[in-house]
Amino acid sequence: MNDVKTSADTIQVRTVWTGVESAHALHANQAIAQIGPSQSDGRPDGIFLTFGSAANPALMGDADPEATREAIERIMAEGVKVNILGQFHISRSLVNDVIKALQTVAEMYDAVEAARTHAVRPEGGA
Repeated sequence: MNDVKTSADTIQVRTVWTGVESAHALHANQAIAQIGPSQSDGRPDGIFLTFGSAANPALMGDADPEATREAIERIMAEGVKVNILGQFHISRSLVNDVIKALQTVAEMYDAVEAARTHAVRPEGGA
């Protein structure tokens, strides 16, 4: 539900998420949250969330030790590149909603994982 403010009252309007079933889920393993630039009155212009994905560098254990050392030095100097998947600008009030949604789903995930771990633990196991 979303609140919609009119001149007299606040009413709740049902939101319908369309296209969720056809949206492609992208793997993100990197995230940045940044405060937006200051507006003319000094307030920050919302919050920017950026999600990306970085692959682990491939270092082959059986490779030439000198080549491996050089590859590690190159990675240390250049870093690992992050491919940007999306950037979002949200209001400060939406941050609270996102935090609440993430906390709720994290608790649900933990409960499922705890139940799964308990179910696979052998009888009498520690």
